[in-house]
Amino acid sequence: MSDLGFQLKQYESFSKTTEDINNSIINLKKNFLFKQNPAANKKYKLPHREVKLAVSKITELLDFVIGIQKEEGISTNHPIPGSVLKKFKIGFTDLHGLKAIKKALESKKILQESEFDLLDKIVKTFDLERTRLFQAIRKRIE
Repeated sequence: MSDLGFQLKQYESFSKTTEDINNSIINLKKNFLFKQNPAANKKYKLPHREVKLAVSKITELLDFVIGIQKEEGISTNHPIPGSVLKKFKIGFTDLHGLKAIKKALESKKILQESEFDLLDKIVKTFDLERTRLFQAIRKRIE
């Protein structure tokens, strides 16, 4: 596969991953709003399976990010480009915060504002890197 073909495939896969993670975080936020005031926030009520899927995806992501920080062997069979891995290695050193989110999700507790902020930081990193990857592809095509 050509270098451009590889980048296109990587972009497609990474875009799906970022979309899944972003949607999972949105679902966790909806669940939070519903649980804070069920009567006023009925529109945010999600089926249990959607909340469970969101928790599963975020927990998997947290395991991955925590693994990067612990320098455990990271599978090369993932859709996250090396540039993003480097950013995670440098920018997400708050192992305590990452583990606290994971523990809260596993014990079905509601996340705190600071924990949502950390998840938002992860999504922002993904979005920025996805944009950079697209820009690199676009430059190669022009």
